[in-house]
Amino acid sequence: LAQDITAQPKTLRQKLGNNLALQAEMGAVDMRAGLRDVLKFGDDNLFTQAMYHVRKAEQKMAQMFTVMNSGPLETYTDSKGLVGYRSSNKNSAREVFDAIADIPVDDPQKKTDIAQAYMVAQRAQNKGLSKLDFGELGITEEKLKAALAAADADPALKSALENVRRKYNAYNKGLIEFLASSGRISKKTAADLLKDGDYVPYYRVRNNGTAELNFGNNVTFNVGDIRRQPYLAELKGGETKLLPLNEAIQQNTLLLTDMALTNNATKSVAYGLQALGKGMGPVDPKTGKRTNVMPIKTGPGPADARTIRFFQEPDPSNPKDTGERHIVVDTKGTLAEGIPAELVVQSLEGASLALPGFLKLGGAAADLLRAGVTRTPLYIARKLLREPMAASFTGGLNSNVFSSVFKAGAEYLRMSTGSSDAQAKLIEKGLIQSNIFAGDMSDMKKMALQLASGKDQSALEKVLAAADRYAMRADAATLALVLKNAEANGLSEVEADMATMESMNFYKRGLSPTLQYASRLIPFFNAQIQGLNVLVKAARGNMPFEERQEIKRKFFNNALLLTATGLVYAMAMEDDETFRNARPRDKYSNFFLPIPGVDEPLKLPIPFEAGYFFSLAVAAVDGMRAETDGKAQWQAIRDLFLGSVPGYSSMGMPQIVKPAFEVWTNKNFLTGAPVESLRLQGMNPEERYLATTTELAKQISKAVPILSPIQIEHLVRGYLGVLPLAAAAGANGLFEGDGKGEKPESRASDLPLVGSAFQKKYGGGDSDVVFREAKEAEQTRNTLNKMIKEGRREDAVEFRDANRVDLALASVAGQYRQVVGRINEDIRRTQERTDLNAQEKRVRLDALEKAKQDRADAFLKAKRTIEDRVQGGRT
Repeated sequence: LAQDITAQPKTLRQKLGNNLALQAEMGAVDMRAGLRDVLKFGDDNLFTQAMYHVRKAEQKMAQMFTVMNSGPLETYTDSKGLVGYRSSNKNSAREVFDAIADIPVDDPQKKTDIAQAYMVAQRAQNKGLSKLDFGELGITEEKLKAALAAADADPALKSALENVRRKYNAYNKGLIEFLASSGRISKKTAADLLKDGDYVPYYRVRNNGTAELNFGNNVTFNVGDIRRQPYLAELKGGETKLLPLNEAIQQNTLLLTDMALTNNATKSVAYGLQALGKGMGPVDPKTGKRTNVMPIKTGPGPADARTIRFFQEPDPSNPKDTGERHIVVDTKGTLAEGIPAELVVQSLEGASLALPGFLKLGGAAADLLRAGVTRTPLYIARKLLREPMAASFTGGLNSNVFSSVFKAGAEYLRMSTGSSDAQAKLIEKGLIQSNIFAGDMSDMKKMALQLASGKDQSALEKVLAAADRYAMRADAATLALVLKNAEANGLSEVEADMATMESMNFYKRGLSPTLQYASRLIPFFNAQIQGLNVLVKAARGNMPFEERQEIKRKFFNNALLLTATGLVYAMAMEDDETFRNARPRDKYSNFFLPIPGVDEPLKLPIPFEAGYFFSLAVAAVDGMRAETDGKAQWQAIRDLFLGSVPGYSSMGMPQIVKPAFEVWTNKNFLTGAPVESLRLQGMNPEERYLATTTELAKQISKAVPILSPIQIEHLVRGYLGVLPLAAAAGANGLFEGDGKGEKPESRASDLPLVGSAFQKKYGGGDSDVVFREAKEAEQTRNTLNKMIKEGRREDAVEFRDANRVDLALASVAGQYRQVVGRINEDIRRTQERTDLNAQEKRVRLDALEKAKQDRADAFLKAKRTIEDRVQGGRT
């Protein structure tokens, strides 16, 4: 009886229900997964339409960039009746910024302030100051008249300001018309707002957290709630002053575009759910037919968590119709009844978390490193290799992994020379996805760099803007291939757009707050999650439009091709000295390409995840070689795979503390190698440097001998990327005359910025292995001696029997470490000699590096001899 009347606590399985996999996907990878799975049970076209609108709304920052770069969005209908978005390609924010730059004033900020004051004055003159809710701005009729009179007195200024006003109003007209096309506001309301041509919107956040768009004339619209959309709190502007025009344009663009996209997404989902519920409700006694379990109704609907609300154009025959509609989600009785309505609503609402104040600095640190990484030539080169290869696995490309790389390179050249139609099309469709963007409000500064007029940019801003453009083109080159390929495979315009978005959607997020925070604090964390997700989906045949794209078949064809290529390549490179001497990590994650006239081959990086088929084949051939060290090989393969686990390369540590923690622990989390070798740690901090260490780092270490030059450079690289180090390397000549003579002649691997793209002839592969094993052998001997000294005879006998190889190797290990120690000292002295020129130093250093490699080979040979002897029963 007690159990019958008293609620019992639910088990974990009862709490989670029967959708564990779906909830896991929603939490970690895609918050829209629940919505997607429900809509799949309905009409295919309605499913595609709804998910298209949902994904576009999710990518509001990409759509904002398109709007500002090319002009406000407009809708179009493709050959299958699907409604898509594209830019109008006219009246863009770029044109407004260019017009502001033409104002005859020297100070760029003053140009913006004057333009804003002029437009506010025009609006106040038309509407009357009393009707404009400017708060406590302190604006008077006299100030406004004086501002207009000053403009009228200067014909050149007046002409420039009128040009800004025309372009600004034309731009905002497009934003309002697109908002009206979504049904979020009526067409009549849009016409009333635009009729005077003096549109200057502004925003207020009320005490209840509601953000409102205020047009004046008592016309306001609720644009969201800062509790559900935290970014709105950053967009509200001042309570007593208007934001600068250049910032206000961005904020207004984002909010109006977001309102339209969100309303269309909700509306499409509602009509998809209504179709799913058709004929699934109880029987209507009047008609004898089953009703709709999820009908769309007018009005705001009940205060139910399952209620979804949206707007559409009001019914002209009903004067009381405000356009507001609602639907109550109820999957019971439908084909999707296994998925609870709560998951559908949660999936549609999603989650947008704002970083707490104390974590914002961590997000800024991640953005700083992102900028440092993406603004380098190596980023571009690696993108043009990795992304096309990955897309051949997951994007349904008809070309194989290798021809895809050539096609992407050709497309990149066309984009860089201004002869690419695909680039304009990607921007027009809002399909630009790039790692230079984080996908949130932090992207605004980089967008502003791209949109600002070159007339008012500093030299540094022009360089940074150009670096970002080249990086975006590297990302866009592969997207262009995917888009063209999808169209060639018979997908309609909207379907091709959708397939391109889903081939690698960096804007996807899981609902988990922990993972969302991690994505902001750890650079490229979410990109790793999405990379793994699309790889698994492609292998299982779960990518969009699988039947027409045949992605699963192409995935396994490319896997076989890469595996076969890896086997042939590794066998062909078996006699190559550079390849043989390379670290296993370098061999398995790169393709070595010899370059005529250069001693060191170029390292072409194998793409993450998809490229592992190549890596495993190379490792398999490497393992067949009798002289291969199994421990080093296993370590390299293990690290390669674990490196694909999101957050593993940083040990889940936020970027703001990771470099400092690596220096403290003397371990590079990405490579697993020590920041400083044990040999270097035996020296004073200021003496710990390598041949490639910059002179500036050495001088800083001497001035403040707390950190070594190597540690200083590791911190700079960890927080800012390689660009500052490249600049420091370029300034090495300023420190000449330090009594150490000429620097050794540089090799390709010593070059700033691009040096890491070349493989050293003596890569240190065997040296690393031998040093570790020599140290372990000596430690084993010392442990045995300690046991004997303490009288632990039985333990000593057992330990000796278990470690016969290391004990027999100990004397050889000691000799190896002594010889290598002397060679390292010779290397240091050679670098500092004043009686040798640069070329002579290079020849001698190469000979010493070869001597180290030879000693490592001799050690490994001795080890194999000892192993054979021990295994043969001889001690």
